[in-house]
Amino acid sequence: MLALAHVVPLTPVEGVYTYRVPDALADEAVPGARVLVSFGRRALTGVIVKRDDGKSPARKLKPLLDVLDARPALTPELLDLTRWVAGYYLCSWGEALRAALP
Repeated sequence: MLALAHVVPLTPVEGVYTYRVPDALADEAVPGARVLVSFGRRALTGVIVKRDDGKSPARKLKPLLDVLDARPALTPELLDLTRWVAGYYLCSWGEALRAALP
């Protein structure tokens, strides 16, 4: 099985992006954790909003570069709240997540 992480970049872009979780980061890459990801030609900080296992996808997924937190920075309740805030205030989910980070 292939471990996948669904990541929201902490920028004003819309969408949730899927990355492959390397075996070395599998224990730390959990929902609510901040991660470093390759986004275009640069590396960005994002937050994992969901983890799942998938079959080998048709296209090759980029791996997570690093997990920045020893413990998740955001709880599942805060992830739900920030998604609601983004919809209510018409901002990107990444902007709402950035505002909620300590």
